[in-house]
Amino acid sequence: MSLANNHAFDCGIRGFEQTKTALAEADVLCFGAGLNRSGAAAPAVLDVDGFKVGIIGFSFTLPVAQDVPGVAYLYDDTLDMAVDKARDEVDLFGGNAPFWSRII
Repeated sequence: MSLANNHAFDCGIRGFEQTKTALAEADVLCFGAGLNRSGAAAPAVLDVDGFKVGIIGFSFTLPVAQDVPGVAYLYDDTLDMAVDKARDEVDLFGGNAPFWSRII
């Protein structure tokens, strides 16, 4: 499940951590946001017929920083970091479409 969206931290860091814990307990993989850049850039990794498949996700909002929680941001070097990390960890990877919200 992509957490790369503008609502990932609506309930603060504690709410984000509780969400990640609840998803892990339900065996739901998540990606695209984290407590630091490394966490936000980390792929969700699935085993599909013996292949490691990674999924990465990005958004246009709440950019993560080195030690500041946030979302994997499309317009900085987080994308390069995520691609490099996925290449090292998986056989095949893809990404989700960036999340964007527009209020009219």
